[in-house]
Amino acid sequence: MHTYTAKQITDILQSEGQNINLRTVRYCTQIGILPPLELVGNKRVYTDHHLYYIRAVLTLAKTGESLASIQEKLQSLSLEAIKKISEQMPLYHSERVLENQTH
Repeated sequence: MHTYTAKQITDILQSEGQNINLRTVRYCTQIGILPPLELVGNKRVYTDHHLYYIRAVLTLAKTGESLASIQEKLQSLSLEAIKKISEQMPLYHSERVLENQTH
């Protein structure tokens, strides 16, 4: 499993076309919408699991859900279900939404 800093997580998501900044990643961690960070040596790091969670948060937020309802929903889901939600994130890019609506 890969480990990441908050900056690396932000860079990955931005390269995927997400409009997210470092402050948002840290805020999601602070309010507990993400699972606790992993401890590697004496550093707290993000893992692939955290990346799935953040992608799922972004996907659900684009459907109009509030952070409180997203947090509640994610707590009741398995990691596999969260991963499936995160894989749907590309469907919610603005150009894809327009494309889907025109069909």
